[in-house]
Amino acid sequence: MNEGYWAREPDIDELRRLYDQLKTDPGSAVAGLESLAGRGSTMSMWYLAEAYMGTNLPKDIAKAKYWYGQADQQGSSEASFMLGRICAQERDYESALAAFSRSASRGYLPSIYRLAMMYRDGSGTKTDIDRCRMLLEEATSKGHIFAKRDLATLYISGSFGPKLVFRGFALLATLARDVAGLLVSAIRHGPVIDNRLLG
Repeated sequence: MNEGYWAREPDIDELRRLYDQLKTDPGSAVAGLESLAGRGSTMSMWYLAEAYMGTNLPKDIAKAKYWYGQADQQGSSEASFMLGRICAQERDYESALAAFSRSASRGYLPSIYRLAMMYRDGSGTKTDIDRCRMLLEEATSKGHIFAKRDLATLYISGSFGPKLVFRGFALLATLARDVAGLLVSAIRHGPVIDNRLLG
């Protein structure tokens, strides 16, 4: 989550205690996190959503969506992204499009990529290959691996005209370098979740 959320947390020590308590006494932790969420704690909302996704509690998608939605309203790009993913899995494409759009407007790469795919496929909106290209180019310029892969594929297929086919092959060459760099980093520093890989 963005560092700005941590700075706005009303009681970070209590938040950490409750997060740890989720593993040992989830019922009490949930009550405490809900209380913190009522005081504007975005991270409490995130932790509650994640818990209801099955990490510490029985899976309850409706409650997970509720808490991701609350964090989304607080401006959490990650929560908007997760809400969009759930809506897309439920085939509620209009809600998914709206959630990814909110997150993309905040510059969150995985949401920019997902939004591009929705415009490509016409999910929740009309097919718009030009909008798809614009979004893929934006995400690619910021280092999103899957966006670069899909943009290269569209270029090579001739979707944007024959002049860009060679650009597609050039993108594929740089994609191989990017993936190799991520692998070297994972070997040196251990695997980390990188939003350039989330799709």
